Amino acid sequence: MKRIVIIGESMLELSPASPGLWQQSFAGDVHSLAVYLKRCAPEAIQVSFMSAVGVDAASAELISSLQQEDIDTSLIYKHLSKTLGLYMINNTPSGERSFQYWRNDSAAKQVMHLHHAQFSAATFTAPDQVFFSGISLAILEKDSRDLFWDFIHRLKQQGTQVIFDPNYRAKLWSSVENCKAQYELAFHASNLVLPSLEDFTNLYQLDSAIAVSKFLSAYDIDEIIIKDGPAPIIYQSNQEQLEVAIEPVTQIIDTTAAGDSFNGSYLAARARGLNPENAIRFAAKISALVIQHKGAILNRDLFMRHLIKSAH
Repeated sequence: MKRIVIIGESMLELSPASPGLWQQSFAGDVHSLAVYLKRCAPEAIQVSFMSAVGVDAASAELISSLQQEDIDTSLIYKHLSKTLGLYMINNTPSGERSFQYWRNDSAAKQVMHLHHAQFSAATFTAPDQVFFSGISLAILEKDSRDLFWDFIHRLKQQGTQVIFDPNYRAKLWSSVENCKAQYELAFHASNLVLPSLEDFTNLYQLDSAIAVSKFLSAYDIDEIIIKDGPAPIIYQSNQEQLEVAIEPVTQIIDTTAAGDSFNGSYLAARARGLNPENAIRFAAKISALVIQHKGAILNRDLFMRHLIKSAH
């Protein structure tokens, strides 16, 4: 069984259930990815989540929820005085979303310091894959980013495949220049990059998937998958280049985890042995399912029923 370590932040999510009523769950970009990855490939890959939480009831509930998804939590560290970040989702009638965040006191910002203090090389085996996002980078305390890159480079030297989703959020960065400097390090380190055109339009003013492909071709990246809403998905590797058309979704309810569910289910499909084209088609179907429901994480039973149907 393959093993992947996913680095980042899980947060308390508040999403509208009905007028005046909010429902609580746990999410965040890498959290959503981890859940969908494990659900789509339960026998093919071990998913380990690397983060930091508090010692409060909400943090304990988060760990329990991950364990219920059969996600390994042994790399989740506990901070004695900090807790989980919180975000609130507001949806437009078309399904687009806006967010309000309260994450300044998030324990996950300290994950690399806690990892460095408690990590034991003698008991840690390098995973087959490591995944992080632009948000994973953005939330880190500035003085811990060197620890992060030391960790990533050490894993890569041991043969770990490095996977990066740019997932650009301007409000999380002190400046565009600072973000670009960190992304430059990420592109140089990565074997697989999973950008959306929106990321590169907002950060680099690139206006087409072709322009993004050309931009990333300057780096030694083995595989690139470029997403652009309902437009065909571009796959590029050293061996081939594909343009995979996807079926548009007519009834969009909530796009919160559109990219995260795609990325997680794509990695799951590859872990199960599917080739890139079939993995993209599978991931597009999963993402289409997710955006037709409220919230980032679908009810597990509902999701698994749809997953069984899609396999036939």
